[in-house]
Amino acid sequence: MIISIETYTLALFELALEKKLEMKYYEELKDFSAVLDDLEVHNILSKSVSDYRVFDNFWESLNKVFSPEVINFLRIIQEASLIYAFDRIVAEYRDLLIDHELIYGVNVESASALSKTEIDEIVTNVSKHYKGILDVQYKEDPSLIGGLKIRVNNDVYDTSIKNKFKQILAQGGLKHE
Repeated sequence: MIISIETYTLALFELALEKKLEMKYYEELKDFSAVLDDLEVHNILSKSVSDYRVFDNFWESLNKVFSPEVINFLRIIQEASLIYAFDRIVAEYRDLLIDHELIYGVNVESASALSKTEIDEIVTNVSKHYKGILDVQYKEDPSLIGGLKIRVNNDVYDTSIKNKFKQILAQGGLKHE
């Protein structure tokens, strides 16, 4: 029986809802994602083995950092050979938080690197219009050419040059006289 990433993630999320620990579990998933940034750890946990009890000491070492429910979830994910998709699991959990209106997902894109001060200023301005927990993700996208693209849940604010070109083309393009 194949169970999807969405099903596993939904099971953890429903448990979190029941225990009123949605944000705690989300923070723990993000923290474990940082653990997986170590390629050696990632590769070891991604290997199939005949007896997963060989990892018991590793999981027990995380007891002081992660809740038992999240550790159990991580073990299940490992045994289902889904460690490779952990970023998707975290993203799916974030989407569930957004869908349940527990957070505002704020995605900021810029053509070039923004300083921490610039990102903080953007977050401050967004927080004036969206009251609640903001989960901010930032990435550079050189294809924007210039400007910013900010998405808050389903609202998109696009001041990029790329978008302005698209608007010009949608209106019939530039006319040469």
